[in-house]
Amino acid sequence: MVEINVVDKVVKNDICIGCGVCAALCPNDALEIEFNEYGEYNSSLTGDCIESCNLCLNVCPFYDNFNENELAEKRFSEDLNYDSNLGFYLNTYSGYSISGDYRKRGASGGLTTWLLEQLLKQNYVDYIINVKPNKDNEKLFKYQIADSVETLREGSGSAYYPIELSEVLEKVLGQDGRYAIVGLPCFLKAVELAKQKSNILAKRIIFSLGLVCGQLKSKEFTNYIAQLSGIKNGVEEVSYRNKSDDQPASNFYYYFKNKNRSSQIYWDQGISKAWVNRWFTYNPCSYCDDTFAELADVTLMDAWLPEFIRDSKGTNLLVVRNKKVNNLLIKGKENKEVWLEEISSDKVVQSQQGVIDIKEKKLSYRLLLANNDNRYSPKKRVSPGDNINIFLKKEVKYRDEMQKLSKKLWKKVNDGDITFDEFNKIMEDKLNQLRIYNKIREIPSLPKRVIAKLFSYVK
Repeated sequence: MVEINVVDKVVKNDICIGCGVCAALCPNDALEIEFNEYGEYNSSLTGDCIESCNLCLNVCPFYDNFNENELAEKRFSEDLNYDSNLGFYLNTYSGYSISGDYRKRGASGGLTTWLLEQLLKQNYVDYIINVKPNKDNEKLFKYQIADSVETLREGSGSAYYPIELSEVLEKVLGQDGRYAIVGLPCFLKAVELAKQKSNILAKRIIFSLGLVCGQLKSKEFTNYIAQLSGIKNGVEEVSYRNKSDDQPASNFYYYFKNKNRSSQIYWDQGISKAWVNRWFTYNPCSYCDDTFAELADVTLMDAWLPEFIRDSKGTNLLVVRNKKVNNLLIKGKENKEVWLEEISSDKVVQSQQGVIDIKEKKLSYRLLLANNDNRYSPKKRVSPGDNINIFLKKEVKYRDEMQKLSKKLWKKVNDGDITFDEFNKIMEDKLNQLRIYNKIREIPSLPKRVIAKLFSYVK
């Protein structure tokens, strides 16, 4: 009998995010998480499946499992507020750390590390599962289990790099204690699905901190930006969200180092072009409808709002869903450890509107395209639909094409078939096509018949 597993249904349809939860829970140890040819973690089958098991599919965040609404209704109490974008929530805040150097070391306001430390110091948990730099040129970051503030601080800051959970979840299954985890929305969904199947994980992982995420990048994104900054012979060390006193919080820089030299490059020097246009982005990110990590006890994000963005030191916005976390923040404010102010939920939504558009309107159109092309796509809370204008349709198609093209072309760079400069030229030519259509969109009062003719081949 041929068993259906996560490799058949998810990996082969290019919607594996590589979270590693399936490999950690596989009862036959038949799954491993490995880099594919494009520098993305994927699950691979290394042994035999148990008949009628399907556990790997039941914990996959991009298979047709419970959606975030259904899981959140089980997880959170009925007395919380609800917003169609934020999910359930208790309070929404803006804030940053005042004490210590959390804000200086953090990607935005430093409250993620501050909160994690409070959970440890005040004995809410015994361990923190977070991401830290890894001394391996082929695997620059990994999840760790921190049992002290010193170990926890090794992982402060953002990491726009593939990571996976299989190793640390196997340790959690074998080591009693109370754990908090930091993760992207899809990773936390996978953990929540796993907790539905494992009483041990449900008992031990008792807090989760979510990070707003627009997309996950392959490790080749880091290699590309490193070369763009002047690092030619591999990367040994990278930090992604470094602040400059003379720059707004939005124009951060990446720092790279190898045995030959170090370099830095700002967001507006080429990072933004690769990021916004989805170069090196995982394909399943095109099928995500969770902007605000709706299953987390607290979600943290950058304050991309006019009143905060000029502050080079950075500010957090928070969506709090857990009363214990809320009390920690209030106590921190009273003790003058954090600056904290309530902010409207509408403002929080406004701060991430670009990501929301991708995960709602553009997702709806992507689902329609997948249906039309008979491609597999997971069931989402957003229905397939033709609900965006002709210009946005063209934008979706061009960026999806660039997403795929960047991976294939960069493999050719790695194989020595084309040069770095040739990669940039081909990608720039593709991007120029999108720019042309964006200029057409800016023409005032362009007759509809002209638009229809220009885009007559866009379905």
